[in-house]
Amino acid sequence: QAAKAPVIITKHNRPSRVLIDIEEYERMKRYDTREHLTPADLTEEDIKALEDARVDPKHDQLNKLMD
Repeated sequence: QAAKAPVIITKHNRPSRVLIDIEEYERMKRYDTREHLTPADLTEEDIKALEDARVDPKHDQLNKLMD
């Protein structure tokens, strides 16, 4: 069935997994642009930018958690 359309696998009557055709999976992977970075991959400039970053003022309560 997965060769024709995605098969939804449920757990406790809620969608939990999707079984898809391998060709569809490989097609989707080609468009996956997410990157995996470790702290060692960051430049000093990257680290400084992260340290200086602030959330939009409407979310000030989040910045307070970082102080």
